[in-house]
Amino acid sequence: MVTLKWGLANSDNWISAYLMSKLNPYELVRLIHSFGVRNKAIDPVVSLCLGPCEISVGEMVSAYTAFANRGDSGGSFVRDSDRGQ
Repeated sequence: MVTLKWGLANSDNWISAYLMSKLNPYELVRLIHSFGVRNKAIDPVVSLCLGPCEISVGEMVSAYTAFANRGDSGGSFVRDSDRGQ
């Protein structure tokens, strides 16, 4: 038996896919949207845990920010210096 933490750290995607088959893909889509991803065309399928949907870099940054902030994406922003101004 292995943990999800171990599976993700070692890029063993079968662990994520197995857990997703036991859970609800619709809830994962809801969670993805709550993290700031605006793409409404995300299909609630088991393979969603492997990243088959298209999202922008800004949306990805916003979503990953939620992990660091214990579930709160807090929105995202770009500094003027990052835009080259």
